[in-house]
Amino acid sequence: MNKEKMVLSFNNKRMLTLFMTLLLALMKGSTAFGEGAGKQVPEKVIKRAISVLNKNLEEADSLSQKLLDIKEVYKNDTLLSKAYFLRGIVACQKDQYRISNNFYRQALQTSYGRKDQQFQAEIWNNTAINYQLNDQYDSAFKSYTKALYFKEQLSDTVTSPKIWTG
Repeated sequence: MNKEKMVLSFNNKRMLTLFMTLLLALMKGSTAFGEGAGKQVPEKVIKRAISVLNKNLEEADSLSQKLLDIKEVYKNDTLLSKAYFLRGIVACQKDQYRISNNFYRQALQTSYGRKDQQFQAEIWNNTAINYQLNDQYDSAFKSYTKALYFKEQLSDTVTSPKIWTG
């Protein structure tokens, strides 16, 4: 396989992995998406952003920013963490790896981000991917090591590539 096909193949896999991460992370039965009226608007914004992520990146970007503009998001730590996570996914898709990692760091700084080890593992894994794509291999190695640490805490080293499910 020539180098161009390998890069294209890697980019397709990266896009699929990031999309699936986002889809599962934000849609799987989280307590953040309950029946409350204030939670319906953020849920709709998230669903729409996911649905257009691979079709219209600019709209997904706009929607992910809109999510952070909704006051109810800041009242729900889990929702705020996932909003930052979504922004990180969008930035990565736009090849803005440093910006993406900044959003991932913000997600880790929330209470939810500090206590949910599965979430931490997936964020550190995505951060490592960003570093790797930016040719920062030492930082990528450190982030992969952190991701594995959290996976080990969960006794889940066999399925390390598994996607965070919230």
